[in-house]
This record gives sequence, structure tokens and C-alpha cells, in this order.
Amino acid sequence: MFIYSIFLDEFIWSYSRINTYHICPFAFYLQYIKCIPKEYQDDNFFAQWGSFIHVILEKYYNRSAEIYELSSIYEKEYRNHVTHPAPPNEYVDLNLSYYIAGKNYFDNFTDIYENCEILGVEKEINVNIDGYKFTGYADLIVKSDDGIHISDNKSKKSFKDKKEQEDYFRQLYLYSLYIKDEYGEYPKWLDLNLVRGNKVISEKFQKAKLEKARILFIDTIKEIYKDNSFNAKPNSFFCDWLCSVRSFCEHSKRFIKKWEGVDGY
Repeated sequence: MFIYSIFLDEFIWSYSRINTYHICPFAFYLQYIKCIPKEYQDDNFFAQWGSFIHVILEKYYNRSAEIYELSSIYEKEYRNHVTHPAPPNEYVDLNLSYYIAGKNYFDNFTDIYENCEILGVEKEINVNIDGYKFTGYADLIVKSDDGIHISDNKSKKSFKDKKEQEDYFRQLYLYSLYIKDEYGEYPKWLDLNLVRGNKVISEKFQKAKLEKARILFIDTIKEIYKDNSFNAKPNSFFCDWLCSVRSFCEHSKRFIKKWEGVDGY
């Protein structure tokens, strides 16, 4: 029996936690089992940029900022929110590229949900999935003439292939369980707002894909319960620039020391 099973029985799962395990079980172990406090974890450029975009869009949909103010807010507050440098890239200056992409997005921002009823902005979602507690935050939930939309803001410019696109939709399919519980119907549309690409990719809700997402969610949790080693999956880019516990992992160039915590590891 997995030694942390009692701890996991009370665990509140999220899409990001499941995704962390898929990327690197050891990162999951340090973050969620050894519970390295947030104040000791590392941020990164991409997360900061994406969070800043979310902040501005939340202001707009909460009606605390007008559409004509968004670009100036982005320009004036950028340096306060995006403090980490981007990774080096031999083809492009990522710091400049992302800044310009965000500026262009808000310079040309169009509210495609202008005539919709807003049901939730950064709405906390709590739902039970086959006995497991699941939580998350839906960026935007609206109701239009053709049904409910769940929209998720992504930093991406485009998807490299169909599989990657389906992976990103999976989170919204899990969120759709909350929509069914709350409103008595599944969403009609799932929308991915690709900020750097300045486009929205919409998919009509498919119950078969919801079931596929649910099964993967459950199977991953079962795999975590059985995992007694939580071996790392080293990837230089993720380990050096993205992983939030990179300061405590010897696979990262940013490694400083092992996390001792209460009982070490």
C-alpha cells in the first residue's frame, strides 16, 4: 500500500496537479507531498506573463476597467507583474516578443462575448469526480443564445498539432461537470482564447470527450496512489526555466539545496 494513501485520501485535486505529475512525478512529489511552501517555490516568465493577462481580462469582465483602458493598463503595469527574464532563444528575444504580442492583443481587443450574460469570472469550481474532490478556476463562463460557453485564456500562439489542442481542451471538459451540476446542462461550447495568436478556438461540447477526460483523470490518480518512487523526468528546458521547485531538484541548473522540511526526503 502506498505510504501516502491516507494523505491522498484528503487531497483536493486539480488539473494543474494532475498535469504536473504527467510532466514530472518528482516535481509533483516535492510540491504536493513534501509540500514545499509557496514562498520557497520559483516563479517563471511565462507564468507571470500569463497571470498578468488574466488580471487584465478579469478587470474587464468584472467591469472594473473599460475596453479602451486595457492597452494602457498592460503598458503601465507590465514591469510590475512580469519581473522574471525569459529564457534565452537564438531566434527571437522572447521578452520583447511576448511584450509586443500582449500589446497588440489589447490594442485590438474585441469582446466576442459582448452580448452574452456573464455567469462567472475567474469562477472557483468545486466538483466531485468519482469520489475525488476536484477544484479549479474557470476564466470566464457566459451564456449566449446558443447555450453556455466556458472560456480559458492561454498564452499560446497556436497548437503544434491536433493532439496538443485536445490536451488543452481536456481541462474544460472536466470543468463542464461543474456546469452540469450548477446549471442543469452541459456547456454548449468550449473556447480556448489564444492570446498571442489573437484568436479563439471553439469546440462544440462532446460527451465522449468528457468521458475520455474523466477516465484519464481517474487513471492518473490511481497511478499516483501506486507510485512509490516518484522518479524525475528530466527535461532541461522545464527543469531550468519552468519547474516551480527547481531550486530543490538536482536535475536543474537552478538547484540550490535539497528540501529538508520536517523529515527530509
